[in-house]
Amino acid sequence: MVQEHSRIYEVGRESNKQIQEESNQECQRRWELDTDKARWTKRLIRNIEAWCQRRHGEIEYYLTQFLGGHGCFNAYLKRFGLKNTDKCWYCGDVDTSEHTFFACKEWAGYREAMHEGIGETVTVDNIINLMISKESNWQVIHGYIKTVLKEKETYERNIEKEERRRNGM
Repeated sequence: MVQEHSRIYEVGRESNKQIQEESNQECQRRWELDTDKARWTKRLIRNIEAWCQRRHGEIEYYLTQFLGGHGCFNAYLKRFGLKNTDKCWYCGDVDTSEHTFFACKEWAGYREAMHEGIGETVTVDNIINLMISKESNWQVIHGYIKTVLKEKETYERNIEKEERRRNGM
């Protein structure tokens, strides 16, 4: 962004739009080159310019967990020693953001309602394009993500409370 502003200042003849396009291309190139970081996020958000230029949709706590793959996912929590297992509480598969939102049978009813609300099946490959294409899609998908994560958090808190009770804490 700083480079973009200094180029606009230095090159008075070039149009601001052209400079911005070049800056966006550079951002996309760097996004694609750094393959070691944020793999899940990059799998979801393939076109960084389209994501950044969307005209609707705020990022909040639950959406951040989904997009980053961080939060109440046992595979993530186990990596940091916060859980003893990486398994899903509901089905026993490895509990990741992808598993929770696209595969876990526990959320099949909510997932089906989301698909009906959008008018097509939402997948890892199309979720971001669907979200940024229409505000109503954003609202439906965001609602699904928020509902699932809130329910997971409540369930996990109840499990932890029960474990503390059993252990006399």
